[in-house]
Amino acid sequence: MNTQTFHGPDGWTLVADRRQVFPDDPGQGTPLMVNSPLGTASGTLNRVLETAETDTDSGRLLPVPGRVMAWLENTADDAQTWVFA
Repeated sequence: MNTQTFHGPDGWTLVADRRQVFPDDPGQGTPLMVNSPLGTASGTLNRVLETAETDTDSGRLLPVPGRVMAWLENTADDAQTWVFA
């Protein structure tokens, strides 16, 4: 299995994708992506944890609700451990 989806509150997800890990080029790939409900906005886990925002398909910023941020903070270690194992 190459992907693992962590399901959070209100339809938000965190997708861990081992196929996006490139040990020889760590800046390439997006192994940990946060997705809004219905997939209308997304952002890398690190960016979302730093800014509490995702980007929409139309280029606008979508704030991440506080309860989702709390869930991401609690889930981040498990997701990172899984994707880099």
